[in-house]
Amino acid sequence: MENNRHALIDYQLKSLTVTDTTQIREVLLRRVFDVWSSARANNPEQVPTREEMNLPFSISFALPQVVLFQVEENPRRYLYRLQGTEHVHNIGKDSTGTYMHQSFSGPFYELILSLNNAAVDKRGAEYSTFYTPWISVQKYARLALPLRQSGTEQITQLLIVAELAFDRNKMVPYKDGIVQ
Repeated sequence: MENNRHALIDYQLKSLTVTDTTQIREVLLRRVFDVWSSARANNPEQVPTREEMNLPFSISFALPQVVLFQVEENPRRYLYRLQGTEHVHNIGKDSTGTYMHQSFSGPFYELILSLNNAAVDKRGAEYSTFYTPWISVQKYARLALPLRQSGTEQITQLLIVAELAFDRNKMVPYKDGIVQ
């Protein structure tokens, strides 16, 4: 019965594959997108590697909001390699070293899984915003960036940067990445 209630929630999901920063509202997410795009400057059709992005140094300003997944295929699974401190604090648990399906279930898991899969399958930056009225985090603004293994075309990691707005008692007014 509880899962049925969650299944009826309208997440007000907005998701798109972005090609430039004007499509991203949040300043932090735009800055990380710029780093990812710059790593592709010599070959815009190529997904960058961690080395080409100079991770983690190039995005040190965003590390508290970062999640880094290892992407495994056949079957596709996402292993938490790193979860930033701010993300852990806002979500309420550190999932580093576990698979995504071990940390989440139900409609929320399906939502995050579909967003992760879109970034990997499209080999592009996937920007999304959505609401979660049944947990303390009220609004996500999220950027998913695929990374390939050096010397191959295989996507082996997925870099997520998320801005989360939350209030345990009411919806937080949220505009342009700033809590109002």
